Amino acid sequence: MNGATTTQAVPAKPKPRDLGEIICTPFLPYIPAWVHPNHITLLNFLGSVLLYGLSLYTWKGCPAEWRVSVLVACAVLNFLLMMLDCFDGMHARATNQCSKLGEMLDHWFDAFNTALVTSSATFAIRLQLPILFAMNCMAPILYCSENIVHHYHGVFHATSGVAAQIITSIIFLTAAWASQFDMGSDEQQYTGYFWGFVAITVCIYLIGEFVVRFDRPVLFEKFLTFAGYCGAAVALAYYGSVTIPQFGVLVPIIAWRITGRYVMFNIMKQPFKGWDKGLLIWFIIIAVANYCYPTPIALPFLDGIPYLANRSLQWFVPVLAMADTVYANLQDIRYNWAWFDNSKRK
Repeated sequence: MNGATTTQAVPAKPKPRDLGEIICTPFLPYIPAWVHPNHITLLNFLGSVLLYGLSLYTWKGCPAEWRVSVLVACAVLNFLLMMLDCFDGMHARATNQCSKLGEMLDHWFDAFNTALVTSSATFAIRLQLPILFAMNCMAPILYCSENIVHHYHGVFHATSGVAAQIITSIIFLTAAWASQFDMGSDEQQYTGYFWGFVAITVCIYLIGEFVVRFDRPVLFEKFLTFAGYCGAAVALAYYGSVTIPQFGVLVPIIAWRITGRYVMFNIMKQPFKGWDKGLLIWFIIIAVANYCYPTPIALPFLDGIPYLANRSLQWFVPVLAMADTVYANLQDIRYNWAWFDNSKRK
């Protein structure tokens, strides 16, 4: 011995598993290896659209005797969507199918799904319009704030989306419980007020956690830009330029367009200006169309077509705006497909 002391390396503490892994790990072996993670991501997206449709059905058109069953189905479906959101990444790592494209699609669709699930919950608990507007906008603003910080700091400070979706399932179950009372009863109204207050308060707190990381004016500028888009959607709905169900989809599509592009350019490590000219143009078109033609313009050739009968020209303008925005998103994927297809996650 030469008197020198030797030290033993302290083994690193294992990374604690998050709630999603704890719930989903027992089911992971049952996913066949041939299933591609991106297919799970796409299934999650389609399921979110179905959830919105079911929630909208409970809001208007659902027979009273069916409403409890449909809301319970929404709760179960929402929980399954939470598991799918975990499964795509877990399955990719377990089967060595990780890719930059898969990473991008996962968070890219999350920008839409997060907002659409929130919209679904607001319809399920029949929120009054001021609270509905606020709750629908808070969750997308929160997710965008995460990606703004990631874009300028290179670090993603994720919030617990799993816990949020579990709570959302509880919201659906609470709405099912309140359905046994008469429409407009105190029980139904207080259920909406309670969950609206909880959701908005938590989102404001979490948004504040990201805002304190805005160490440059440009981050505030991008944050206010996105909030402005959401505010414009609220104004269009408040003044009747878009219907409330259209508003429930318009905000998620705004989030998909803006936050989704943050996701894409964050992974590609390219700058993003934080706004979209196409959305601005469509907002102006929708507002001007309803200001200049306040009386609905009938479209007789649609008579006899289910769901489209009696729809006015003004109703179709927001639909065209949303379709055009979705098309622009798909074009982004097309233009950058080669980059993602040739990039393997290290």
